[in-house]
Amino acid sequence: PDEFQVDEDVRREEECRHKALIENYLDADIGKVLNLIESRGLSKKTLVVFASDNGPNGNIWVKNRLVHDLNTFKSTANMRGGKREVFEGGIKSPLIMKWEGK
Repeated sequence: PDEFQVDEDVRREEECRHKALIENYLDADIGKVLNLIESRGLSKKTLVVFASDNGPNGNIWVKNRLVHDLNTFKSTANMRGGKREVFEGGIKSPLIMKWEGK
């Protein structure tokens, strides 16, 4: 057996754990920022902008092992391409804005 061969279910589970970890930290830390703005009475005077870089990484292989599959979370919403590609899946960037009362 190939020493770098990994069961697809194991790979997907590792990727899901990584995504959950990132989401939990983002949710908690963004919540802290929003709570601080609120506690200082600045909600109506503050535009909060959250942006990310363009596109998800494509499939990533390390030593013949797929460690990131672009299709695991459908990050591009079925658009073509990913990071470093000029297709829509690689150039669109997520953006969230919040400004209370606006």
